[in-house]
Amino acid sequence: GAEGMNMGTRFIVTEEAPVHENVKQAIIDASELDTRLVMRPLRNTERVLKNVAVDRLLEKEAALGADIKFEDIAEEVAGVY
Repeated sequence: GAEGMNMGTRFIVTEEAPVHENVKQAIIDASELDTRLVMRPLRNTERVLKNVAVDRLLEKEAALGADIKFEDIAEEVAGVY
């Protein structure tokens, strides 16, 4: 059985969260098809909403392949995607 879970995104859309309503609504409206998995080669996978910055990150991940290191994408993943 599971010993834990990650529920960060669910908390982002709560009334109490200090997040802009447009962001909350975008998360609520999104389906799995509106997201992308990033940082998979680093075994630190995150699901994020698809956008231009995420597309660039995925292109860089693909180009670097198995040789990728966190330092290679640190600028892209720092702060907001």
